[in-house]
Amino acid sequence: MKLIMENWNRFLNEEVQQEGDFTIITRSDGKVVLASRQVFDHISTHGDYGVGSVFSGKITSDMITDFIKDRANIKDTGGFVKADFNSGGYELVKPLSWVKENIPDAKYGVAKKQEFNREQNKMVDVPVLAVETNKPAEDFATSEISVGLFKYDPARSTKEQNDFVDKNEKLSSAAKEGRLFALATAFPGGFEIEGMPVPRVTDWGGSNPETAKWAVIIPKR
Repeated sequence: MKLIMENWNRFLNEEVQQEGDFTIITRSDGKVVLASRQVFDHISTHGDYGVGSVFSGKITSDMITDFIKDRANIKDTGGFVKADFNSGGYELVKPLSWVKENIPDAKYGVAKKQEFNREQNKMVDVPVLAVETNKPAEDFATSEISVGLFKYDPARSTKEQNDFVDKNEKLSSAAKEGRLFALATAFPGGFEIEGMPVPRVTDWGGSNPETAKWAVIIPKR
C-alpha cells in the first residue's frame, strides 16, 4: 500500500509541478501548459466591476489547473476553450454598437483593462470606454466560462518566462515540438460576444465614445 501511494504521489507531481512563480501542467495527450502567477493574479481581477466581465462564484487557481489537466479540449493550434467548472458570472464586455441599441441610459466614462506589454515586459493598464447603467448585474448573467490556452509565443511572454522555458528541458522540448501552451486568461462569458470575436484590448478603440468599438459595462450594484 505504501508503494502504491508513493507511485500515485509521484504521478501527481509529474502532472502538476510548481516551480517558483510557474505552474507546469503535463497532460495525458502530450500537451504541456505553462501558467504563471502573473496570469493567475490577472484572472483574480475579474472579481471587481469596471475591469470587464466579473465572476459571481468561487474561482481558484486549483480549479483552473484541474480543468486544464484533465478536461480542457485544447486544439493543436490553441485558442479559447469553454470551461466546465461551477462558477458563473456576468458578461460585462460588449460591442459599443450593442450598447447603443440596448442601454438607453448609458453614461460614458473611462475604465482600465490589463494587457501584456512586450516593451514593458509586464501587464499594463489600457484605458477603455466604460458604460454605467441602472440595469442590474443579473441582466448580464452567464453560466459560461472561457479559458485562453494559446500556443506558447515568446513574443507575448515576459523575459522571465522565456528564460524559464529555455532553461527547462521539458518545456523547451515541448516548445520545439509544438506541444507547449500557455494559460493567457479566464473570464465569465464567451470568447465571441454578440457574434463578434473579442479583440485585444489595444484594439478596442480607446475610451472615446465617438471612436470606441468595445466597452466595459458597469451595472447598478
